[in-house]
Amino acid sequence: MWVLPINSNPTVLHPPMVDRVYIDRQIDELELYFCPDTGKCKKLTTEMRVRNEIYKNLDYFYYFLEKSYTSVALSLLIVEQAWTNTHQPVSRGNIKPEYRLDDYRRESLCEFAIREILKTVDEAIISQPSTTDSFTKKKNKKAYEDIISMVSYLVGLTKDKIQGAKQRYGSDPITQVLFQEFNKRNIFHDYSGNEQDVLKDAMNGIVYSCYKFYSEKEKLPSVDVIKKIMKEVPQSINYPDSETAAYRLISKAIIDPMIIDINYEKHCHLSHLNALARTLIAKDIPITHNRKYKHYLTDNLNNKFIRLFLLDKTFDIRKSELYQRVEQHLREINENISADDILRCCKDYYEFAREKYALKIPSLAEVEFTEQLTRSGHISAAIEHRRHGTYLPRTV
Repeated sequence: MWVLPINSNPTVLHPPMVDRVYIDRQIDELELYFCPDTGKCKKLTTEMRVRNEIYKNLDYFYYFLEKSYTSVALSLLIVEQAWTNTHQPVSRGNIKPEYRLDDYRRESLCEFAIREILKTVDEAIISQPSTTDSFTKKKNKKAYEDIISMVSYLVGLTKDKIQGAKQRYGSDPITQVLFQEFNKRNIFHDYSGNEQDVLKDAMNGIVYSCYKFYSEKEKLPSVDVIKKIMKEVPQSINYPDSETAAYRLISKAIIDPMIIDINYEKHCHLSHLNALARTLIAKDIPITHNRKYKHYLTDNLNNKFIRLFLLDKTFDIRKSELYQRVEQHLREINENISADDILRCCKDYYEFAREKYALKIPSLAEVEFTEQLTRSGHISAAIEHRRHGTYLPRTV
């Protein structure tokens, strides 16, 4: 939660109690008449009254800004007002159609989300050892941008999988109009240094509220998905190429939490016991303990989770329950994702889960080889290969 440094500037104080009560009532009324479908206030007089009061003076402005943290309706109103004030005069002067936020909202929110993910790159570069030379840092930054471009493409934030996250300098369009609006009203002139950084964080919070509200309507990745991606970015560079890194990031940040869902802790616990069992069973330990750990091992191998990974006699992963779940979830995030990308995401998660949860299933290489034998008509060879492998599908 961000907190504005109101008391750090003696010229800016909280409004008097009577004014704060008045402002609170206006915000409550704004929330009361707020329409979740349109993101606007259904009562025009209430909306206009709040618009007029926000910039009445610095005391009012900072109090409204603090309240925007807990009021989505107020955050959206501040953004809409700033956008209108910035673009309408230009469009009217050039006799062009009104430059409405509604027409550019999706593009602007995508710009915001990509820039938020890119912030993790700067943090990762800064956290590198001081002995890292500038050439290596530049190379790593490019690698991160390549990965984020691909990830942004997979989740529907950009249509360009190669350059989608590159050349993203400056702020996103919504943050820009907020900055211009505040700067035009001399808001930033009263503060400097760290205090301006807090104001920028406040603007970021407003745009986050805007993104959170509209992400579902615009069919964009949720804030939760964006934050999970951001968390995985720093470790994503440890892969041979950007595509491999991007698919693995999707497996870790998006698919795995979805697959595990409410049973996450249970399966993590079972996977830990599974790994422990493999270690202890190999050792010379009392039979009672051996039986105990074998029980946990069997429990893990036969729970509902592993059934997702079972394949039929064709070994076509697209016919598995895992593929169906992955496809459904990825299309909920990005309805335009290609079937090829879904398949590659599913295959990557198959191998990721096999290693992470120590599942007793064939490797992805085995699956692909056996599927190839089946497709080429070598049915008997495929069956023989499966029988001598580490795993025999129940359908054979």
